[in-house]
Order: sequence, then C-alpha cells, then structure tokens
Amino acid sequence: MGVFAYGRWEDIVRDRMIWVEPASYTMAPPGAGPITKSRSFLLATLADDTLPCVSRAVNWRPMAAQFDVGQVVLVDIPSSSLLRIQKALHTLEPRQPIIWDRLTASPGNGKAAPRVLIRGFLPKVDTTRMEAQLCTRQVKNHLSTQRDVFVGLQETFIDKQALLIDVTEVGAMTPFDHLCSDVVLISDRQALIRTDQTTVLWRELLSRRMRESPDSCALEVKWRPSVRSGTVWAQPGATTRQVQAVRAQAGIRRQGRAPGSSSKDLMTDIAIRGPLGPDPHGLLRTLMAMVATTLGAALSEVQDGREDQKGNWSIVIDPSTGSPSGSIRIHLGCSEDAKRLENTLHEHPIRLGSELVAIHVTNAALTHLPQCNLGNGEGGPPTSRGDPMNQ
Repeated sequence: MGVFAYGRWEDIVRDRMIWVEPASYTMAPPGAGPITKSRSFLLATLADDTLPCVSRAVNWRPMAAQFDVGQVVLVDIPSSSLLRIQKALHTLEPRQPIIWDRLTASPGNGKAAPRVLIRGFLPKVDTTRMEAQLCTRQVKNHLSTQRDVFVGLQETFIDKQALLIDVTEVGAMTPFDHLCSDVVLISDRQALIRTDQTTVLWRELLSRRMRESPDSCALEVKWRPSVRSGTVWAQPGATTRQVQAVRAQAGIRRQGRAPGSSSKDLMTDIAIRGPLGPDPHGLLRTLMAMVATTLGAALSEVQDGREDQKGNWSIVIDPSTGSPSGSIRIHLGCSEDAKRLENTLHEHPIRLGSELVAIHVTNAALTHLPQCNLGNGEGGPPTSRGDPMNQ
C-alpha cells in the first residue's frame, strides 16, 4: 500500500480506498501451482489534475447487525443430514435470539462418518446460565427426530462436573443422549456429557447396550483425568477382558474388516497363572502338547517373535530376566481354533505332570463378546451423595 503513498506516484494519486475486510485471490507464481491467499486491498484512483488526495477506509461487506455474544450452543451433526437440520433450525423459534455461525469440522469427524459442527451464539445480555440451558434443551427437542445429532453448551468443555464417555463409534452415543443435558464430542470415540441421572440407571443401560449391540456401545463413563484422575463413574456389567474384546473388535471393524479376517487376528496368547516350577520350558512344552491334541493339528516351536506362519508357537521371554514369562504366543489356523481353545482351556485348572495350573487364553480380536449382567446397588448423579468421591 505504501507504493501509492509516497514517491513518484504521489502527484497523480487522487483517491486511496482501503477495503478493510480481507478478500481471497488466487495467484500462480512461476514454477508453482495456484495459491489462494486472503488479503486486504487498496484501490487507488490516478488522475493528472490538481485535486487533493483523499484516503478512505471502507467496509465493502455491509454489517448486518452488531451482537454481543454470550453462551455458545454447539450442534454436532452428520454431514449427510446437513440440509434437513439447516431447514429445521430455520423453523426454530428460540427463547432467545440465536446467531448461527458458518459450518466448521466436528471433533468427531471421521472418514467413515463425516460430521460438521454448527455454532449458535446467544446474546450476552439477559442470558443467564439457566436460560442458556433452557435454550439448549429447546434446540435439542426441536432436533429430536434427527438421528445422531448432539447438542450441548460450549462451556461443557470447562465444566468440572462434566463426565467423559468412551464409545466404540460416534453413533453409539445416540442411545444415551436422552440421559444427558449436554453432549459435546471431543473425538469420534469420546464425548463430554452432563447428566442428572443416577449411576444405577447408567449401569443398566450400559450393560443392556453392550449385551445387545457390542459392535456399537459405550465402554465406560468416567471423570476427566484433570479433575478426578479419570475415576470410573459408571460401567457395564462385563469383565475387563470382555470390555477389552469389545474395544479391540470395534477397532477392527473401523478398518472395514471383520474380526478374524487378518492373520494377525489369529495370534493368541496362552499364559500359566502361578509358579512355573523348576523346569519352565518343559512345563510350557507339555502344555503345548496338550494344545496340539485339543486342536488336532501339528504345531512347531520357533523363536520368540517369529510366529509368522500358521501353526508356529514360541515361548515369550521376559526381557528383564531372560527367562520364560509363563506365556506362549501361537499363530492359529482359523478363528474356530481360537474359540475352541478358549472354550477348552481358558480359566480351567489343568494338571501338567505333577503341577495343577490355571490357564489364561487371550485373543481380544476373537474373544466371545460379553453376556453382561445388570448392575445393582445405589448410585447418584455426579453431584449427589451417590458419588463415591463425595462420601
């Protein structure tokens, strides 16, 4: 801009007009592709006369309104529902005026399920926190017929009473939405929520969803790490092993394949719980002879880390001691072998020579999904006496 202010152009510049709002323009530098930049522009009028030069700064985009913003309502939606939800928001008659901002990418956006975020600004004046919550509930009720739409106040991100919920996928949050006053996604597998419901009700629904739909369910509800060290607040009635299996198998399905379709899904760990006796190698080899008989297959021992062929197995060495850790890693032939091994050996006491040992079989990719039991006991919402942190 300084080029038209001083120097040889000064005598013929008759008007300088600065466009304050940036505008986009595209340039193609030599040897490079098109580059789009955002810049403010100066429009100079040149004339050979004696009129005085006037400098002006103008707003070339007319200001529609001035609005002091307060609370922010977040509406997180699937990209496929954008037009329907925009029409629905257009017909909304809110308690307080809401200025809807342009679309941004949702924190829960993913390749399999693209999502966008719409922000709505409430007025700063005369909008209390309760009024903002009522407006949020009104928006939520208005969009209740739209699937996988989550509404919450932006302040949920800094609310110490907000809870974290871990889910296998974004859509798994929908069955729990009616228990929440606010839901804001922070990733495609995690959200912050605020709820007034009891832990008893949450445990019941968590267990039911994991039992009925383990591919799309919630894994746990907990405090955020910065507030109460991530203490679990509610979880389904399933064992840790079953929850790990649900998490692992959901991750496999997010890759677009079924559990057991890849050879690495057939890698299974067999561990002996308890002392290994004076001859650990001999005890573990005796166990593998029993496994070969159970599977009716020929198995070959290889060095640790080289179980790349079906039927190979190795003794896992503890790197800190250089001795057997009590675990064996085996590359099975098919998913049926993994299930047969689990049904026959897992948590069954087995006599190996003179030793009676307990066997633990682990394959998260192929473990039977949980048959959850409903929880019992008393519990309350995050701020009630049912919270163990408040007792």
